[in-house]
Formats: sequence, C-alpha cells, structure tokens
Amino acid sequence: MNGLFKYLQYLHPGYVFLCQQILSIPSKAGEQKTIRNVSAEAVQAILKQPNLNFRGGRRDFALLSLMYESGARVSEMVCFNIGDIYRDREGTIVRLFGKGQKTREVPIADDVAVVLKNYIADEKKTRM
Repeated sequence: MNGLFKYLQYLHPGYVFLCQQILSIPSKAGEQKTIRNVSAEAVQAILKQPNLNFRGGRRDFALLSLMYESGARVSEMVCFNIGDIYRDREGTIVRLFGKGQKTREVPIADDVAVVLKNYIADEKKTRM
C-alpha cells in the first residue's frame, strides 16, 4: 500500500501532504500463527479422502502418502518421475529435486513403497 501513495504523490503533486500523512501511519504488525505440525488424526483424515475405487483416487492416495512420508513439497512432486524411486540394501528410496536444483534422497517406509508399487502396476495395466 505504501508504494501506491509514494507513486500518487509524484503523479498528483497537489496530494503530497495527504500522501505524506498516510505514509506516516505506522503499519500494524499482525501476529502470524505458524503451523508447526499436523496431528496424526488430521493426517489420517486427509488420507481417507481419496476414493480408492477410482483410478484418480488411487493416484491421489499414492501421492499424498508419498508426500507425507517423504516431507516433499508440492514443487518437488511436480518434478517427480517414476525413475526417481529405487531400491537399495536399506529399502526404498525416493529422489526429490528441490529449490536451487538441490537433490535429496529420502528413504520411505515399506507400506508406502507397496502403495507406490501397486499404483504403478495398476497404471501400467490400464495403459496397455
């Protein structure tokens, strides 16, 4: 809002005094509430939303499960490919590409790995 009145005082010099009065009003610094974490009950409620009887619901469930398990951001999921899932001695790993072209590898739990494996197999069947 300050930018507008700074601009107006140059555009309309007759309103300089009024604009200066408005610009001198201190801005109210409102308290911003930060959500630190989501309760287990809330996560369970979110994961129950997709309808697993439909292809889109199974996709949504797989993506939500992966996002929760890996802590992935939406921007990381946009860049995510099937090839970014692999297994090593320790279990299933997902490779995520984040801000600043940084890559991180995150191990995921076996139950989420099974969800992803089933979803990928289901997609392969429907595309054939």
